Amino acid sequence: EMEAARMKQDAQREARRLELKRQMAEANQRQLAAKKERELAEKAAEQDLVEAMQRKFALDQAKEQEEEAKRLAQKEQYLDAIQKQKIQRQKLYEEAKNAELDEAGHDQAAEEYRQRVVAEARRRLIEQHAKDLVGYLPKGTLQPGDEAYLQ
Repeated sequence: EMEAARMKQDAQREARRLELKRQMAEANQRQLAAKKERELAEKAAEQDLVEAMQRKFALDQAKEQEEEAKRLAQKEQYLDAIQKQKIQRQKLYEEAKNAELDEAGHDQAAEEYRQRVVAEARRRLIEQHAKDLVGYLPKGTLQPGDEAYLQ
């Protein structure tokens, strides 16, 4: 009987040991499954983060390119405005210069006309009165061609 009780006790111990081993194996399997699930969740979260960052980088790059294009367009518009202003100033300068030249030409023509009128009036006066004033005219009054009127 003792032997039977001891064998029974040994069998119970062995059964308990096997049960504990089975429970530990199950717990280990659950832990491995949880770890694998956690790793998959972390990978999925990391992939979501990477994708979100890539989308943000793409949006930022597109925005930067748009701003660069806008800045270049504004620069080109500014340079065009400067060129137009330069052309307009050159045109105004040319117009003012031409007006000045026209005025100078007009003034010169007027001066030449005045000189001709004065010369003609002088010639008529000398022709009419030089005979009467022969001894009274100061030196230099008569020019080399005026002696013909004295006779």
